[in-house]
Amino acid sequence: MTPSRRRPDAGRTINVVTDVAGLEALRRDWNVLATRASYTDIVYGHSWYRAWARNFGDQGLVCVTATLDSGRLGAILPLQRGDFRRGSLSFRVLRSMTNAHSPRYDFLAAAGASPELIGRCLKEAFRRTGSGLMVLENVPERSFIMRALARMSEAAHCRVLVRGRHRNCLVRPAGTFDAYLGRLSGKFVRSVRADERKAAALGEVTLREPESAREFKDAYARGLALEATGWKGRGGSAILARPVVKAFYDELSADLYARGQMRLFLLTAGEADVGFLLCAVEHGVVRALKIGINDGLRAVGPGKVLIHRVLGRLFDEPETKLFDFCGGSQRWKRDWADTYEAYSTVYVFPDGIDGNVAFRMARAYTRLRPVVFPAHDRD
Repeated sequence: MTPSRRRPDAGRTINVVTDVAGLEALRRDWNVLATRASYTDIVYGHSWYRAWARNFGDQGLVCVTATLDSGRLGAILPLQRGDFRRGSLSFRVLRSMTNAHSPRYDFLAAAGASPELIGRCLKEAFRRTGSGLMVLENVPERSFIMRALARMSEAAHCRVLVRGRHRNCLVRPAGTFDAYLGRLSGKFVRSVRADERKAAALGEVTLREPESAREFKDAYARGLALEATGWKGRGGSAILARPVVKAFYDELSADLYARGQMRLFLLTAGEADVGFLLCAVEHGVVRALKIGINDGLRAVGPGKVLIHRVLGRLFDEPETKLFDFCGGSQRWKRDWADTYEAYSTVYVFPDGIDGNVAFRMARAYTRLRPVVFPAHDRD
């Protein structure tokens, strides 16, 4: 008799963490999994989600993990609880651990982990929370979620709808900086050079990066002050105007800077601070998390001068493979972009009364593209 072959992720155990203390206990195993996942990103790391949960969502935390036969983590699904209400109708909802400060989202899975493993995690998440809908936001087109969508939804006996949300603007620093500028709009490049001359009239233009924790702390404070001078400060959405948001960036930036994964660019002209850019960095990918400019120098074009100087530096660094503007495709980002990445919102509906009601409502009230109809679904 031939013995049956077991999948590498057979014998797995599904667990659910519901508080920050439990999330903290996962630190070591989470970081080990991150090194074994072929598509890992700094925003999927333990430091990011710990800071996020501590400041934004610890009361609704639902972090689903799968442990393999080896005892190692095979998958992590960072989620949070919520509610949906429309008139007299209400049901529980699971959401990705994301908000306006989350540039992207994906499930973290070991290389070679099967979509069926993630399907079992989804089933357990729905079972433990009684939710009728899962909403995953900011999912990149090349994510594990999008690649494995059909198989993992089938394994979980779920239906899935996808809504395209936006395109992210990217720059790939390949070749020379001059050649890259030559591929952009000539009118735009001329305006950048004109702004460079205006900035130079204020004094020597310098792009600085902190070289110590003390310098980083000082530059970070100056950067937040710059952000507050503009429309975000007037509208109350600047980091300094929102204590919870500031606590998140304070914790995250200090942690990542200590590990060499945070860069801060501070642009000065003469004695004036002109602009700053706060970036998370890993594996040659630079993600712009926050930008701030001196609103009193708007006539100088501080944003264009800042990005021009930052990209010029990144093009001189062989290790830098990608610069991500993060957060959509506004005109000022499109002016610089030479490539794009599509992002979607994914809606997952479990089998059951609430899931069926949510699915019908989604089809009736929104323009969602059905991408998966598992065999068990007879609607």
